[in-house]
Amino acid sequence: MSVISFDERVRQDEKNSAFYDSVRAALLSYYGVKSRCSIRCDSYRYRGKLIAKIAIGGRTLKLYLDASVPEGIKASKVDKGAIDAYSEVPLLLPLKSGVAVRKAIAVIDSMMKDKGIVKA
Repeated sequence: MSVISFDERVRQDEKNSAFYDSVRAALLSYYGVKSRCSIRCDSYRYRGKLIAKIAIGGRTLKLYLDASVPEGIKASKVDKGAIDAYSEVPLLLPLKSGVAVRKAIAVIDSMMKDKGIVKA
């Protein structure tokens, strides 16, 4: 039995592939943010600290962030802080539509501004 990697699972669906590319580009547009893709997810770190993870569950792309949703943005969100794997990135934003992706990018921009990370 072979294990399907995260990248292969994302690329199976065109919609998820486009959503993933948009969010990945938004995260990597900041100076010092590095990506590491594993079998389960794609992790993003800034100076060694985990700031985001992108995973896939079922057919839904999931973005986990070390942030809170700003007041002006209404976004679907879930707190996963009780689970050890997501204790560093407790905010879950499911990416099911283009609108959800735009809101997620706005949350990423807000998080980076709060952390003092500048665009490259």
